[in-house]
Amino acid sequence: MGEFLTPALACQFAQAFGTYVGAGRVVLGRDTRSSGPMLEHAVTCGLLAAGCEVIELGVLPTPTIQIYVAATKASGGVAVTASHNPPEYNALKLFNREGLFFNNYERGELLDLYHQSQFRAVRNEEIRGVAQDRGTASKLHIAKVLEHVTRNGFAGGSSAWRSTR
Repeated sequence: MGEFLTPALACQFAQAFGTYVGAGRVVLGRDTRSSGPMLEHAVTCGLLAAGCEVIELGVLPTPTIQIYVAATKASGGVAVTASHNPPEYNALKLFNREGLFFNNYERGELLDLYHQSQFRAVRNEEIRGVAQDRGTASKLHIAKVLEHVTRNGFAGGSSAWRSTR
């Protein structure tokens, strides 16, 4: 996890993110780093505190999480992953409702909100639930890939790669 991303920071940033995207559904996934489960819990707490419903996907590649966010029309998504960095590090990747990485404008607004510490904080009776969906995201991603594959190769006409189907 390195010395910077602590559970407290992950929780606060997730609460800022939840405030920014609104009280809808937020998708959460992670990679296999040892700090992943701890940070996933911290992010869940921050999102719940902001009034979001959390959909936990478990361990999945970042693009699979992005596809799920867009397909389910979630308010946003978070991947707990540091991609290619050494295993002792971890990070939060943030996605908008289209499943795309935040653009410069969105990042700037979120950082301003975080630094102002003006997070939405719901009352106990407003806390939403946490659901797990461990199968749908992979199926959506595979279906999306197969849309671009034909019996003779890529749908675009290239025969450099052949499907085994």
